[in-house]
Amino acid sequence: MKSAKNINSASIGNKTVTIISWILAVLTLAVGLATQEIILTLAGFISIFLLIRLFANIVILLNFYKKKAGFFSCTIHPPEAAAGESLRFELWIQNLRHIFPFTFPGILTTYEVHLVTKDQKNISVSIPIPQRKLVSAPDSASPVSLPSITVDTTEFSRGVYYAEDDNLVIADMFGFHTQAISLQHTLTERLIIGPKPMENGLPFRFQIGGSSRREELVYQKTEDLTEHRPYTPGDDPRRINWKLFGHSGDLFVRQEELEPPPVSEYTLVLDTSVDHRIFSEAEGRKLVDILCRHALTLALELIHTHFSINLWFPGSELKCPEETAIAKTLAYPYAVDMRDSFSIPDFSREMSLFILALPRTIPSPNSVLEKILNTAPNPRQIYFINPAIVLASQLSQESYENCVRYYGNHHAT
Repeated sequence: MKSAKNINSASIGNKTVTIISWILAVLTLAVGLATQEIILTLAGFISIFLLIRLFANIVILLNFYKKKAGFFSCTIHPPEAAAGESLRFELWIQNLRHIFPFTFPGILTTYEVHLVTKDQKNISVSIPIPQRKLVSAPDSASPVSLPSITVDTTEFSRGVYYAEDDNLVIADMFGFHTQAISLQHTLTERLIIGPKPMENGLPFRFQIGGSSRREELVYQKTEDLTEHRPYTPGDDPRRINWKLFGHSGDLFVRQEELEPPPVSEYTLVLDTSVDHRIFSEAEGRKLVDILCRHALTLALELIHTHFSINLWFPGSELKCPEETAIAKTLAYPYAVDMRDSFSIPDFSREMSLFILALPRTIPSPNSVLEKILNTAPNPRQIYFINPAIVLASQLSQESYENCVRYYGNHHAT
């Protein structure tokens, strides 16, 4: 339960609507009285009475819920999802006594959740708080589940969502008055939405990384011997299993076994820098989502081919996730401005780099990509995300084609 000390009331409604409604009501009454127009005078009186009545009802509810709002909470199911899946926001109350016992006509009380990512994607949900008599609970002293809301996400919902606060909002149905009680939260990860793999991944060439880089998988013999066969003249006597001879009276030798190759490393570098001279913020976020989907497809394929995967993107450390955690890890990359500066990890010269990037204006000497290419070792490959996947901009398509030509010629990737 949230502490009552962290609850503050704040108006989050459109104050302009409130002011204009009062001005119009007063003007209507004043004009009606001045011109002795009965209809205008009556309309003015009714408008002012309605505004006062609605405001008074909101004040009553506001004072009640100031003390009770901390007993409300909202859970999200599942807290870790894949882009495109449905989410269920379920409202809870510590016990039914903390719900106002009856309702005022025209007054709506809702619990609002606002989630946002580091690059300003957002999910907002408003859950109505029902009347106490409409909620049944076997034990009034136990937490009670109130109505839930289902939200459908899209392929561009990927990200890690944070919430600084939820709001218990009290408003009239006409929008004249709106008041909110803010329930403060710490800035923590509240919802993680990972990408889904692309149906058609990027073409790439496998290269073996690690301490022994080889173009083909080669098996070697080892002295760690486990299987046995009957001894034949010419076999190395050192391979005779004398313990087995003591039990059976027959000579057996340990067979050689094949040693798998050393685990090979592949580092996926996700340059999520957006060139805002070409792409808007919304377009950049979509392209980063596509980039992460390609990265997931590639990472799973590499792991299934027995590679060890590292991941890096601006603002993160070099990560080595397990297969089951790759999609979750790829929820964290977010669109950054290409002009922002980020520290580059010390990529081992024994790593093979696969770099995924967004098209940009050429040249871009201080970009993350240029810093990587100037310091990272070979072998490395660069693939640019084709904006034609989600955008229909000729400018962005030309930038993509220019990047493919420029980096292919100047960096031999």
